[in-house]
Formats: sequence, C-alpha cells, structure tokens
Amino acid sequence: MFNRNHPDRALAAFVFIIAAAARMIYIYSVWDSPSVQYVMGDAQAYHERAVEILAGDRLGNRAFYQDPLYPYFLGIVYRLFGHHYTVVFVIQSLLGAATCVLTAWVAQRTFSHHRHANKIAWGAGIAAALATPLIYYAGLIIKTTLGLFLSMLHLWALQRSGD
Repeated sequence: MFNRNHPDRALAAFVFIIAAAARMIYIYSVWDSPSVQYVMGDAQAYHERAVEILAGDRLGNRAFYQDPLYPYFLGIVYRLFGHHYTVVFVIQSLLGAATCVLTAWVAQRTFSHHRHANKIAWGAGIAAALATPLIYYAGLIIKTTLGLFLSMLHLWALQRSGD
C-alpha cells in the first residue's frame, strides 16, 4: 500500500534509469549533428551570456531578452567543468530523469485516494521518461529541461508542504 510520506523508491529508481538511458542514447545518436555541435539562435545567446557571467559581468549592461536563470546555470556548469556541451547535456539528462521521478511522485501523491495510484504513478513516470520532446530538449542548450525540473520540484514541494 502506498504511504504518502514515503514515495516508492523502486518506482523512482526504475523511472530514473529508463529516463537517463533514453536521454543518453539520444545524445549519443545525434552527437555528430550540427544542432548538437554548434550553438545558434537562443542557444548562442545563452552561451554568450554565460561566458559574460563567468568573466565577472554578473548583472550585464543591457537587457537580456531571455529568461535569466539558464545562463547562470550554464555559467556554473562552465565554471565547474569547462565549456563542454557534452557535460551540459549529461547534466540536463540527469535533471530530465529527475523530472520524470518527480512526475511519478506527484502523480502518486495526487491520486493516492485512488486504488490504482501506483499504476497511475508508474504510467506517468514512464510516459515522462519516454516522451520524445523531453528527451530531445536534454540535448540542446536551451532552458526547457531546467525549467521543467524546477517546476516539478516546486509542485512536489508544495504537495509535501501540506503534510
């Protein structure tokens, strides 16, 4: 039986492994693609702002037209690991996998009154793990993976705060 205070760890482990594997396989399969090797458009703007942040320009001298958090995230990754897109994609893949686990946990808690809460949670987690747009975004210099992770973390925390 599902205990509201203890999410299913087997569910979490399975969903995380499936999600991380799907993202890593995708990144490996498209590694020679220009969309992965070169940053353009929004990705270029995020990269340039992250480099400016690393150079000490924390606030910038002009309006940044994108969401401001992602360049700081990139800046931290660049500071810790260098300017390697591979590392960014691996970290985003892990964040994406964690997002899938959070999705399953939120579904499990949301439907805890339902007799099939565990099945619903497993379905939600696996669906998120294998959702092609979520897999695709993990391999790009773009804010989507970080934004989804933080949104699901927030939703999960809100559910937990009700205890």
